[in-house]
Amino acid sequence: MRSNVYSFTCHVIKRNYCTLLPFPVGRNLRHVSAPCKQFSSIHNNQIMPRSVEHMLGMQRMRQKIKEKSAKYTGNTKVSLQILGTGAYGTSRCVYLTAGHTRYIFNCGEGTQRLAYEHKYKLIKLEHVFITSATWNNLGGMPGMLLTIQDAGVPKINVHSPKGTMEIFNTIKKTVLLQALKINEAKCNESEPYIDSVMIEKMSKIQKIDQKSDNRISSVMSYICKLHPRAGTLSLEKCIEKGVKPGPLLGQLKTGADITLPDGTVVLSKDVCSPATPGPTFIIVECPSENYLENFVNHPAFVRHQTGTANKDDIPYCVIHFTPQEVMDNSRYVNWMSKFGLNTRHIVVNEENQCMGTEAMHRHQHKLHMLHPEIFPFLNEESFQKKTREEDLPIIHRPKTHHTVHLQPQLRFDTKNEVSLHPEEYINEVFEIDGILDALAELQTEINARTKTLHIGNEYPKIVMLGTGSSIPSKVRNTSGILLRVDKDHSMLLDCGEGTFGQIVKIYGKSEAHNILKTIKGVYISHMHADHHIGLIGLLKERRKVTEDPLYLLAPGHINVWLHMYHTRFEPILHRITLIKNNEFCMDSHDPELYKYRNIYNTLNVQAVRTVYVEHCPYSYGVSVTLHNGKKIVYSGDTMPCARLVELGQNCDLLIHEATMEDDLIEDAKLKFHSTVSQAIQAGEKMKSKFTLLTHFSQRYSVIPHLPDNKNGPKLDNVGIAYDNMHISLSQLPLLPLMYPTLKIMFNKYYLEIEDRAARRQRIAA
Repeated sequence: MRSNVYSFTCHVIKRNYCTLLPFPVGRNLRHVSAPCKQFSSIHNNQIMPRSVEHMLGMQRMRQKIKEKSAKYTGNTKVSLQILGTGAYGTSRCVYLTAGHTRYIFNCGEGTQRLAYEHKYKLIKLEHVFITSATWNNLGGMPGMLLTIQDAGVPKINVHSPKGTMEIFNTIKKTVLLQALKINEAKCNESEPYIDSVMIEKMSKIQKIDQKSDNRISSVMSYICKLHPRAGTLSLEKCIEKGVKPGPLLGQLKTGADITLPDGTVVLSKDVCSPATPGPTFIIVECPSENYLENFVNHPAFVRHQTGTANKDDIPYCVIHFTPQEVMDNSRYVNWMSKFGLNTRHIVVNEENQCMGTEAMHRHQHKLHMLHPEIFPFLNEESFQKKTREEDLPIIHRPKTHHTVHLQPQLRFDTKNEVSLHPEEYINEVFEIDGILDALAELQTEINARTKTLHIGNEYPKIVMLGTGSSIPSKVRNTSGILLRVDKDHSMLLDCGEGTFGQIVKIYGKSEAHNILKTIKGVYISHMHADHHIGLIGLLKERRKVTEDPLYLLAPGHINVWLHMYHTRFEPILHRITLIKNNEFCMDSHDPELYKYRNIYNTLNVQAVRTVYVEHCPYSYGVSVTLHNGKKIVYSGDTMPCARLVELGQNCDLLIHEATMEDDLIEDAKLKFHSTVSQAIQAGEKMKSKFTLLTHFSQRYSVIPHLPDNKNGPKLDNVGIAYDNMHISLSQLPLLPLMYPTLKIMFNKYYLEIEDRAARRQRIAA
């Protein structure tokens, strides 16, 4: 799809305490502004991550650990691991382990979630190599940078095409990176990068038809060679040369020549066997056929191809981030063949099937036992073995955990590749004491309740894409809710990292395309990364399948981020209309204005209303009223907020954040969040027919702790949201019935929560 001309104007307007930041306008992204009398009482406060002092302390501790760690030698284990396979909707990332040091090549959306699930230690990360400046390669960086900063990583070195650092400079304006230094490594073709592990040469490839659109277009390939493995020291030869046991032997072993007390010079090469050359591996991407001519003829590859290369320079493997349509080109195939039959080719692209996560499937299989419709199985086509007739035996389509051992031995390892084991998941449940009786009792209660609810296949439907706070965990992604108004109209409420991937995991590739077509509007509650970082990826994928217009309801300053990406990286703002959230504030909104009628017609809703809530600046809660009169309210992130209660009066559903346990009320206040009981009380005050709790701290992602029904608020119209939950309004009363069974099913985790709470109470006493 061709992008329209994009213009930029700057308006600064102060009216009723609302400041409009610079915003772009034009056919791609239009912006409408209006006053709003309501204003958050904490407007000037910032939600801060861990203190700078804390993070600096973590950095000092990590540096001490690193200094004590074993230094890299020729015997250090070195391996490449496929973390993200590049399958449709998932991350693309290759992880290199070399002793204490970690490197990654590309970092797509969802990388840190996969790393957490599979225990890849991002806190040891020192270098990131980016092949091209696209969201497929960069989408996981904002979230990952926040995570490693909090873990005490002091600096990260980024190797990337020139201009890529602009995205990190903009990230710092929207994401608080106070203590992490992002260092731009020099990418110079004439000067290889050398560290203790390897020599890495960069090859820059340009498009044939360079356009003057100001976007970053160069692509980097990385030719990496491990340092030679030192030869073996011969003690017999050392004795012959008169070298006595002691530190001089160590010097000889490292390759240094020594002088004996009598003046005799002993050369290392005379007492050691020859060093073994380190293996070579190559990371490449040819994004489109516009690059193909320059790519296949680039001289940097020639010395590593058979016929012209020293055998020690022929790569053991080449990892391709190249899209399949380019790999299928005969010129690309011919280029691959020049490496010979001893070079393995690993493909990391959209034709792969494995989406990398097993934990989500394990969890969903268990929840499915509670109610198959509310907790349907995830799409499992990603674990079906797919072969291509065009693929040669030397071409490998990996799953997550596919490992290439480079040192001390060269070998491929597939035994730990991710796979599904549904029977194992079910058996884990059946082994729990009392679970069979609990499931039987639950089914009886659901059957009885269903008869009185007149449940049908009606709209709206709520699909919970992400129900965790801050960072993703194994079973909860960051914030995202798909509100399916009807079969042709949907609206996203927040869009954390990996939101589009969640849609693919739930629906599969072909149906995900249909879901994208139904999305007519995206609402972003506030500008914290866990609520909006997935937006670029979603807009990019939606643009591939539909030219329908889309309304973006968001804080106005999101345009700084989107405009930068659109103008410098990839076109994403095709037929996007940005409307600031304060346009819909209760006291300033005129639904009769033409622009609002057009929005409502596009979304197929009756009304949208917003209020400022008690969180960071420009944080909003929202209500969406449908044509059938049903009213759904979403809190976003907030402390208890009277304005939200007013907005949500008599709503059919309140979806409210419940980040903290009840005994962490002071922490909740400090971070401007709500406890579980505060969220429930908000529902009671607004007379909500049902309250669905979400945005749980990842400390209790498996099962949150609800208050005691005897002493706390009533729970008969309160439910817990889980990722991948599909529910209609008429099914909501079934959720409270499930909590007793959930406590038994996840009893281990429930007891851990109670134990932690008890310890905190003892300490406080």
